[in-house]
Amino acid sequence: MTIMKANIADLKGHLSDYIQKVEKGEELVVCRHNKPVAKILPWIARENAPLHPRAKLLGSLTGEICVTGEWDGVSSLFTEDELDQIG
Repeated sequence: MTIMKANIADLKGHLSDYIQKVEKGEELVVCRHNKPVAKILPWIARENAPLHPRAKLLGSLTGEICVTGEWDGVSSLFTEDELDQIG
């Protein structure tokens, strides 16, 4: 899986091209002045959706919730080294 970046002006001019790439499995980070503001992900049926690496750490909740993107709600539970290991 590839993660692409595009500023809004470029995205407006090439939306169809970016959507085709997302449909093929790539992720797109939308930026405003080179700062990320959103992420466009492929639509995947929930049962086939890959889990975010941090979701695996939630143990018994895995499969009950879907953690995606740059969610860091549990970052205070782990050391910096542990967070580096999981992505």
